[in-house]
Amino acid sequence: MSSSFFIENKDVGNRAGTEDWR
Repeated sequence: MSSSFFIENKDVGNRAGTEDWR
Protein backbone atom coordinates (compact mmCIF):
# COMPACT_ATOMS: atom_id res chain seq x y z
CA MET A 1 0.00 0.00 0.00
CA SER A 2 2.94 2.31 0.64
CA SER A 3 3.84 2.22 -3.07
CA SER A 4 0.38 3.31 -4.17
CA PHE A 5 0.16 5.91 -1.43
CA PHE A 6 3.56 7.31 -2.27
CA ILE A 7 2.79 7.50 -5.99
CA GLU A 8 -0.57 9.18 -5.42
CA ASN A 9 0.81 11.55 -2.80
CA LYS A 10 3.86 12.27 -4.92
CA ASP A 11 1.85 15.03 -6.59
CA VAL A 12 0.64 16.47 -3.30
CA GLY A 13 3.81 16.12 -1.25
CA ASN A 14 6.64 13.87 -2.38
CA ARG A 15 8.79 14.44 0.72
CA ALA A 16 5.81 14.27 3.08
CA GLY A 17 4.43 11.04 1.60
CA THR A 18 7.86 9.44 1.40
CA GLU A 19 8.93 10.36 4.92
CA ASP A 20 5.58 9.38 6.38
CA TRP A 21 5.26 6.20 4.32
CA ARG A 22 8.90 5.15 4.06
